[in-house]
Amino acid sequence: MGNSNVISETRFPPEPTTISITITTTTTTTATTTICPAGYVPTPSGTCVNTQLDFHNCGSVGYVCPSTNSSCSGGTCITRRVRLVGAVAVSALTGSNFDDSLGTITLPLSITLYSYSSNSITVTSNGVLCLGSCSTSYSSSSLPSANFAGPTVFGLWADLYIFAGTIQGIYYGVTGSAPNRITTFEFMESIISDPSTNNQFQIIFYENLTNIVKCFYIETNSGTRVPTVGVQQSATGPQITYSAGQSNPVAANTIITYNTNTGTYTL
Repeated sequence: MGNSNVISETRFPPEPTTISITITTTTTTTATTTICPAGYVPTPSGTCVNTQLDFHNCGSVGYVCPSTNSSCSGGTCITRRVRLVGAVAVSALTGSNFDDSLGTITLPLSITLYSYSSNSITVTSNGVLCLGSCSTSYSSSSLPSANFAGPTVFGLWADLYIFAGTIQGIYYGVTGSAPNRITTFEFMESIISDPSTNNQFQIIFYENLTNIVKCFYIETNSGTRVPTVGVQQSATGPQITYSAGQSNPVAANTIITYNTNTGTYTL
């Protein structure tokens, strides 16, 4: 009788396979950086301001000058005042708001530019002085401008405005004695619709220096406007241009001397 050897095979379940899956999540954060033009700094809201001139951001972002009779110059709040000693206001441009307006005065002497002499001088609320016929045009352009027929000084030709209840206005005065008298006109105005933008400058004529005019800029802030600065003889020229098509073209304390004998200017 034979023996039957039976071998029982025990089957074990297979070992589990462990697969490690690494999931990497990448979060991309986009940072927006405001890049401002030269002379301007960014605000938290992303706008650009000029802290040297901006009444509402004077010296630093968010610092507002404490009084409407103040202005921002060189990053410091200063009190506005007429610099011309013994100044007389141009009566046609006082006591109210003035936009695109002009006033004419009669001087005790004649002033000369481009060999044209007159003692009847017209000034406009748009930063212009005329020895001959004038214009209230506010839209500045390159020179010569067809709007101005006679010798004209474009101190800061732009859409300026004189606000009532402020020290703003156009003033004039004559100092010294003949033949060395000095005739000075002082403009104190703002850009239209923004009384916090102060523009103050003088246009000066010397009795003993004919055909020469000097412009002294005490403070300027043209905002987004692009003033024209220069002189011209007539609607067809000749002309001397310092600046056209540029905002804030003249820094505070700048003096520009135009010599219409030579057709040049100096700083």
